[in-house]
Amino acid sequence: MTAGTPRALENQVAIVTGAGTEGEGVGVGRAIASVLAEQGARLVLTDIDAGRVRETADLVAAKDAKAITVLGDVSSPADCQRVIDEAAEAFGTVDILVNNAAASIPGSVLTLSDADWDTVYSVIVMGAVRMSRAAIPVMAERGHGAIVNISSLASTVSSRSAAYGSAKGALEALTRDMAVQHGRDGIRVNAVVPGYLNTPRVQKHVKGPEPASRQVRVLTSVELRNAVSPLGVEGNAWDVAWAVEYLASDRARFVTGVCLPVDGGVTPTSYLTMAPVIQEELG
Repeated sequence: MTAGTPRALENQVAIVTGAGTEGEGVGVGRAIASVLAEQGARLVLTDIDAGRVRETADLVAAKDAKAITVLGDVSSPADCQRVIDEAAEAFGTVDILVNNAAASIPGSVLTLSDADWDTVYSVIVMGAVRMSRAAIPVMAERGHGAIVNISSLASTVSSRSAAYGSAKGALEALTRDMAVQHGRDGIRVNAVVPGYLNTPRVQKHVKGPEPASRQVRVLTSVELRNAVSPLGVEGNAWDVAWAVEYLASDRARFVTGVCLPVDGGVTPTSYLTMAPVIQEELG
């Protein structure tokens, strides 16, 4: 940033759920917190894991940003209200809410139990509902606010988790309804829809020794994840964070009800379109 350039979120109060990172490195929640801090936001970081959210807070502190951590579970209505209350107590208000917390359990309608469905929906859908329900009155009181929900490509294509994919689809529908219902309160509601990302969590599943079977290798390889994108590369957590920063800022003052794909062009592309490129790149 050029010296003297105003920061887009100067002194605004931003809550980021799921702010920790599973594994080493920078996941989506941590990247979002870092980028918002760079833009001048004061941060309320929440996660179910105290160690993970503390690491994010330390990263933010290194950028000379003000931040507090609140240990909490978005599947708990009481925890959600407590996050908003502690944000208001520490900083006086809430300007931005990023609903990033998620849960995923692989399986189909035949293999997922009712408890599995409840777990996934309680975090992804109802977590966003509960956090928004608590934050919107605070935002509406000042006539200004931005909510950004973090969805997934799984809302559009199969993720091998019927619960996760359908929950992300519901989150996008929720985004549109909230945008319409709370626009007159001065609150914009949008979603970022990430595609294939190279994050610490993903690295645990797609990296490591090559499987003996070529079919398994192709289905799990980093090379395939790169090849399916028209850009020929996966995204990362920072790509999502930069999109969140835009949607949360007044630069997007005329943008609401949008589900923005950040996926390298995968959404409008079919496998058949990319098949020749994939075959050439994978051999």
